Amino acid sequence: MSSDKRTNQWGTLAKVEGSYGTDATPDGATDGLLLAERPEFGYDFVHDGSRVGDMAPQSRGPAPRVAPSGRFGETSFSAEAIGAGAAYASSALPSLDVLLRIACFDATVDVTAGSEMVTYTPATSGFESATIESYARGQLDKLTGAYAKSFTIGSDGPGVPQWQFDVVGIAAVESDAVIPSITSYPVATLLPAKANNIQFTIDGESNFVVRSWSFDLGQDMSPRADENSSGHAGYTPAGLSPTLEVTVEALPTTTFDPFTLRDQRGIIAASLQVGSTQYNRWKLNADQVQILTVEDDADGASALWKLTLGLYPSSYTLADYLSIVFD
Repeated sequence: MSSDKRTNQWGTLAKVEGSYGTDATPDGATDGLLLAERPEFGYDFVHDGSRVGDMAPQSRGPAPRVAPSGRFGETSFSAEAIGAGAAYASSALPSLDVLLRIACFDATVDVTAGSEMVTYTPATSGFESATIESYARGQLDKLTGAYAKSFTIGSDGPGVPQWQFDVVGIAAVESDAVIPSITSYPVATLLPAKANNIQFTIDGESNFVVRSWSFDLGQDMSPRADENSSGHAGYTPAGLSPTLEVTVEALPTTTFDPFTLRDQRGIIAASLQVGSTQYNRWKLNADQVQILTVEDDADGASALWKLTLGLYPSSYTLADYLSIVFD
C-alpha cells in the first residue's frame, strides 16, 4: 500500500481573525488559499527550556531542561495574483486579499458600477491577523495571530509574477489530519496575468524595454515575549522601507536621465501595471519615489540600467508609500 503521509497532496486555509490571536476557524468552503508551492513550516520557542549553567555538578553532563515555552512558527507562501474575474465586491475579491491584509494593508472596495476595484494601502492601526491551517504530510500545521512579516513581488522575463509572503504566527503543535474539502479556490479557467505588455512608467516616461523587476515591502515584525501567558503574545508590526528594482534597456538621457534624478534626489512618481483585462489586472502605484542607485549593466550588446527606487510617504504623518490596485 502507499504511504499514509504524502507530500504531493496539500491545501492551505487562511481567515482573518475577529480579534488578535483568536482562532477564526477557517473553512474550506470560504477560506482556501491558492499557493504555488507546498509551504514548509519551521518552529522555535521564545525559551527553549535550557537552564543557567552548562553542566550538572560532578557528572560533567548537562542539566535536564524544563519544558520550552512561547512556541512560534514561520513559513513562506509563494502565490500568483488572480483577480475576481468579475466586478469586485465584498464577496468578490482578489486571490491574495487575506495575505495582503495580514501584511498590514487596508483594503478599500469601490463598487462604482463599471469601474469596481480593490485598493490596498499600508495600514497605521487596526492591523489584521489571520488563523492559518496548512494540511500536508498527513498532518496539520496551524498558526494563530499570523502576520505576513513582509512580501516581495518579482518577474525575470515575461512569466507570471511571483508573490512571496513571509508569514509568522503563534504555533500550535502539529497533529495528524486529512486535507479538508477546499472548494473556494479561484476558478481554474481564470488564469493569472503574465508580465508581458506591462505598463511601467517613471517620471512620466514609459517607453522602456523592461528586462526584469522586483518589489520588496521591507517590513519588520517585533515578537512579544509574555511571561503572563504561554510565553508568546504574538507580534507587533514595525517599520517598513519599500523598494522597487527595475532593469531596463538604457535610453538617451535626453529622453530619461536617471543620473540627474539620482543625484538631485528628485521626488517623482512611478507605476507598474500587470495585465490588461478588467477584473484580472493589478497595478503598483507610488507617487513619492526617489532613484537611489543606477547601475550600468549589459546583456550582450544591449546596454542596461538597473534602477533602485525608494518609496516614501508624502508627509511624516501619512502612510501613502504605495497602493496596490486590482481593477
